[in-house]
Amino acid sequence: MNDIFGARVILPSEAVAQIMEKLDDWKTAYGLKNWYLRDEDGYLGVHVYFKNGSNFYYPWELQICDENDAETNIRSHRAYKRGFVAAALQAA
Repeated sequence: MNDIFGARVILPSEAVAQIMEKLDDWKTAYGLKNWYLRDEDGYLGVHVYFKNGSNFYYPWELQICDENDAETNIRSHRAYKRGFVAAALQAA
């Protein structure tokens, strides 16, 4: 398990662009482990991982999605991620 908590936000295009411009600067200031833009299987979004350097806090992930991509991202999640959860529960 890479992160114990995850959240998704859907924002206007302008806000996503502004955030992406600042992520490198925020990496040190706010304890970002890393971030990347994912463009795969009909999904387009920014993934940001938070982790305290001392491992005192649980790592977590924030997915930032442009409102123009929200519908296709939801469809992609249904197609590619729903089965993963069911398979993981059956294996447990």
